[in-house]
Amino acid sequence: MAPAAEGDGGGVAVEVAVFAPVAGLFSYRWPSALGKPVPGLRVSVPFGSSARTGVVMQPVPDDGGEELREVHDRLDIEPLYDEVRRRWLERVRRYYCVSHGEAWTTALAWAAHDEMRRFSCPDIAALEHARPVLAGIFKSRAALSLKTICNRGKRPGMRHAVLSALRDGLLSEAVREEEPQQTLEAGPQPTDDQAGAIDAIHAAGRRFRPFLLFGRTGSGKTEVYIRVARHVIEQGGQVL
Repeated sequence: MAPAAEGDGGGVAVEVAVFAPVAGLFSYRWPSALGKPVPGLRVSVPFGSSARTGVVMQPVPDDGGEELREVHDRLDIEPLYDEVRRRWLERVRRYYCVSHGEAWTTALAWAAHDEMRRFSCPDIAALEHARPVLAGIFKSRAALSLKTICNRGKRPGMRHAVLSALRDGLLSEAVREEEPQQTLEAGPQPTDDQAGAIDAIHAAGRRFRPFLLFGRTGSGKTEVYIRVARHVIEQGGQVL
């Protein structure tokens, strides 16, 4: 596979937060075919006897003094979170005393199923000229899932090849029609205890203040969370 257009990553390694409940970061050699390593990119890396997803935390020099395993694939063209959000996530990680991998697993759970994204080729001749490896997979205009493409390609860097072909206009993504959003029902009226908890949290405003809800299973704590979250969103805030 030809090196990607965005730069040469030769002589570079990366520290990766592997999506696993393990402490510390892990170093991998960065293949030049994957372009330039950028903090915040998701990657597929060998981990033990299998492969895991992780996030590039930072590039580091590769002086060849240590035998490093190589990154399998680059899963994003651009980081899914910018530098400001990455710094915020690091603060969250330290506050909750969790590993880098656990924090990033939770933060990027929404992107875990992108293997089902579907792609088609509008111009087989153009793809054959620029990405012959992919052209052998797209034998018709039928849309294929990212998982199917990678299974058929069976070589490192396939996801990066697909995404870079999409960026260059050689592939098109089949966008699914969004299902109508359901409105949330107001639910039952809160009990006196629930109302007291809701009012106390609302009274704190936007100042940081922790609250502990104490109650047995089924006592209605979730209803408090839902109503407080709805109130914050209605006020223009965000909820994690």
